[in-house]
Parts: sequence; structure tokens; C-alpha cells
Amino acid sequence: MRVPRMTDRTDPRHAREIENHLSWLDSFSGAALGVLAAASGIYTYLGVSSLLDDDGALSVFAALAYSIAVSVGIFVF
Repeated sequence: MRVPRMTDRTDPRHAREIENHLSWLDSFSGAALGVLAAASGIYTYLGVSSLLDDDGALSVFAALAYSIAVSVGIFVF
């Protein structure tokens, strides 16, 4: 079994490999967060609108506003 030397850890090939992996992760993380934010917004809207138990425009607006705030909060943070 080969014992790694200090020079093995500083090889530029390892740095390039890590950069490639990070680029790959970065390529779909925005889409994954967008799907998560949209799904949580829909689920939140359904939950809040059922709690309000009113079919009026104000209740729909309140449920939409809250679900959009949750979606944006998840996407931003």
C-alpha cells in the first residue's frame, strides 16, 4: 500500500477535480432550490387558505402573500 506524500495533496489535478465537482453542483443547485421553494409555497398556500376558511379575495390575497414570502425566504436563504 502506497503512503501518500505531502506533494500528492498539493497536486493541481486535485484542485481542478474539486473545481469541476463544484461547477457541476452549482449547475443545478439553483433549479433544485427553485423547485423546493415553489413546492413549499404551494403547500403553504394550501395550508394557510384552509386555516382562513374564507373564500373572499382578502383571504386568497393573504394566503398568496404568505406563501410567496415563504418561497422567497427558502430560495434566498
